[in-house]
Amino acid sequence: MGSEEQAEVSMSMGLDAQLDYVSRVLVSLDWSQRRKGCEVAAMIGTQMGSAHMERLAGTLVGVALMDGDAEVRQAAVQAIVTFNDDVKREAARRIAEEGLRYELESLHCSRRNVKSAACAAIGWLGPEFGLPYLEILQDCLKDKSSLVKKRAMAALSAWGPPVASQEIARMVVQDLGRAVIGDRDPPVRAAACDALGSILEGAPDLPLPLPEEPDEDDEAVDAVDVLLDEESLPARARTESDEEMEPLNIAIRYITRVLQSDDYASVRRAAASALGSIGGDVCVAQAECLFVVTMQDSDKEVRLRAATSLTKLGGRYSQQIAEALAMALEGRDKDPFAKLTAVQALHVQGCLDAQHANTVGSALLDVDDDVRELAALTLLSTDEEARLPFGKRLMLTALQDKVPYVQAAAILALEALSGRLAVADFAADLATGLESEEVSARWGALKAMRALGVDAVEPYSRELAMLLPLSLPGCVAVMLQTTPKPKVAPKPKEKKKVRTP
Repeated sequence: MGSEEQAEVSMSMGLDAQLDYVSRVLVSLDWSQRRKGCEVAAMIGTQMGSAHMERLAGTLVGVALMDGDAEVRQAAVQAIVTFNDDVKREAARRIAEEGLRYELESLHCSRRNVKSAACAAIGWLGPEFGLPYLEILQDCLKDKSSLVKKRAMAALSAWGPPVASQEIARMVVQDLGRAVIGDRDPPVRAAACDALGSILEGAPDLPLPLPEEPDEDDEAVDAVDVLLDEESLPARARTESDEEMEPLNIAIRYITRVLQSDDYASVRRAAASALGSIGGDVCVAQAECLFVVTMQDSDKEVRLRAATSLTKLGGRYSQQIAEALAMALEGRDKDPFAKLTAVQALHVQGCLDAQHANTVGSALLDVDDDVRELAALTLLSTDEEARLPFGKRLMLTALQDKVPYVQAAAILALEALSGRLAVADFAADLATGLESEEVSARWGALKAMRALGVDAVEPYSRELAMLLPLSLPGCVAVMLQTTPKPKVAPKPKEKKKVRTP
């Protein structure tokens, strides 16, 4: 009997039989059965009493820490999440004490694997149950294993802004900042950027550390300190150097540095996203750096994320970015790479005005395939009224472009204009496309008809019928999805003839 069949059988049993099934399969040698056992435990989690929950949670914590399969470990934690708060609180304590502080080395349970599994597990439990052990998790940020550090950072990233309200938030941010600039492993640097972007979302004010209380047994007390009270001391004004030394500002400087100079695109992508997530005045000051990366970085995803971060910063500067990028599309920059970057950045800027729509519309005629595709997609971000004048150009792109993904992008833009375009204006183009010997032209015409709706299909029923033997799936799809289904009269029921003996 397979594991799926066993799970189905177990769900038809009583609660005691189900618990017995889970206990048996959790020690199976087959990882899929262990995972199914965890899934069954999650299904019956709310039906169990506290005693059953506590007993099963103890087993599941061991699975979450020691199992050799990542899917089984995650399924075990997801089962624990379905239990009541007291059981989850105790499970978090055990994961922190037995997993995050695990230092033993053995053949089957290395410290790296157990500690990284514990970091992942406590992250999945969420901030409500994991934050009491933030100090223990912070120690994992300085672990000698890159895997442990990366999993600890992923847990902090999953918890997000609640971490910033903790007393040790400043020290956590400092450790993450050091990892961003100093860790030799690129995935760790990228994970540190992600964690900072999540924790510092909205640029919050980190709590000041609590002053240490003097020891009661300390006899060496300065007499001057006893005589002077707080009112006699003037408050020291906060200087710019103090602001620069804030952990938040230091972290921003480190993120900006790796955005500009890191050799790995994955790290630069994470840094660009982090600046957009943090926001605030401290990141607006880095807008110029983001703009340079948007226009000049060699990685497409880095450029898009930098442009998205500029959009999140918003305000006047975002509009200036859009205008500067539009200038690159107006022919002042002959480099196709710069044109492509400009269209990408304009695409993520959001709703554009008519001036930028004209600029993007001209990019539909560019010689570069990627520029034409992104130009069509960017028109989807413009106002509908600003998009209407480019219906003809979009139709020609859909019918005549030789690159399938450029045609598909133009058709998406046409679908957004469905019902607003005069179908008669495209009659000659559609007829030429349907009669073309080029497969791409016939395909584009069919898709364009589908985008324009029923009115575009009816005049060409004969042409579509002639195309059926050549491209059956496309024609049938167009005809079925755009023409109304005829109503079929129900057949009269035939009366059964009763044979007489």
